[in-house]
Amino acid sequence: MPDKHILMVEDSPFFASVVRRKLEDQGGFEVHCAQSFQQAREHLDQHAENLFAALLDLHLPDSPRGEVVDHFVTRGIPSIVFTGEFNEDVRDVVMSKNVVDYVLKEGPDSLNEILAALERLRRNRRSRVLVVDDSASARSLVADLLRTHLYQVQEAEDADAALALLQEYPDTRLLITDFSMPGMDGVELVRKVRSGFPREKLAIIGLSAENTPLISARFIKSGANDFLRKPFLVEEFHCRIRQNMEILEYIATIREMAETDQLTGLPNRGHFIRRAKAMHSEARQRGFPVQAAILDLDRFKNINDTYGHHVGDMILRDFSARLLQRFGRTGLVCRYGGEEFALLFPGGSLPQVRTALEGFLSEVAADPATTTHGELHYTVSAGLTDDPGDSLESMLKLADATLYRAKQEGRNRLVCSCG
Repeated sequence: MPDKHILMVEDSPFFASVVRRKLEDQGGFEVHCAQSFQQAREHLDQHAENLFAALLDLHLPDSPRGEVVDHFVTRGIPSIVFTGEFNEDVRDVVMSKNVVDYVLKEGPDSLNEILAALERLRRNRRSRVLVVDDSASARSLVADLLRTHLYQVQEAEDADAALALLQEYPDTRLLITDFSMPGMDGVELVRKVRSGFPREKLAIIGLSAENTPLISARFIKSGANDFLRKPFLVEEFHCRIRQNMEILEYIATIREMAETDQLTGLPNRGHFIRRAKAMHSEARQRGFPVQAAILDLDRFKNINDTYGHHVGDMILRDFSARLLQRFGRTGLVCRYGGEEFALLFPGGSLPQVRTALEGFLSEVAADPATTTHGELHYTVSAGLTDDPGDSLESMLKLADATLYRAKQEGRNRLVCSCG
């Protein structure tokens, strides 16, 4: 199913046009509009297989009691309801229909809420969730609520089955576990899971029907991120799920910003050093071969001075993309600083790495970069060593010294220092 086709059912042409423009311009969605329940049914009958989600007005002339919502939810379409009125009765009616969310028509903020809800659905489709409960009915209830929000849901009837699934699917983002289960209980399961899955990778929510205050504390102290007592409000359940998933996303974003060079998208020097040290140390301890290379764009200052720094940035991005595509799977790549780039090849053979680098430099020299000033040729020099030295720093210094030789010998070449 594509994740961009939206059907909006709204009898106000003005409101529909404002929402449509917002979703298409900022979210990249393709929005189709219907002004009545009848039109919505006809569209759904023809395009159900391509529909990602529906935005539904709760009260339409031919759907005064929200019949349109029931129809779409029954057909399995993730539905977001918007309404111009709100009170407890309206809220209870909306949430009883198992919709994704509801949004009030209260101005610009409501448009942002609709867009955010749809973008969450997009992200949810890539998120795996594991539900653990020995009660099939309780497990199915939680799993169905999650599937309404398009999560990839797996179920386990006990702790052992849960641990097996986590080993099989280590990309699981959320674990929801009941407390009372035969054998290993939920708290002990959390302890075991946390030994291999840190908080920044996996969120855990504990559940319990027992009216014992200590259970929530036991879950949290054992490594859970959150706790809900059963029976819970559906709205609170979804809020807790969203909050925990957003925290994981924030952590991932912060980590990416800390580890990524913002101009080129390559790993930055700090990230490279941290990972390369571990690889270098293991190679030395086990006697594995390892090679390091420093690459530098030739006469890069002339490019900046002649065409401007924005063109220089284009050249850097062009080279970075080529470098990552060629060596991203076989080596550790980074922007080392300025126009310098570093590579580490653990476990490779020197002749293969040397041949690959020489071929790469020739390809770069022969294939110009596309810039706002047209196609521009540029060249790269590189220094390579397979001498691990006594530390990563000493190995990189040797590669850098070898790069200096490449510059002295005329640039646009690779010079190798063999240990």
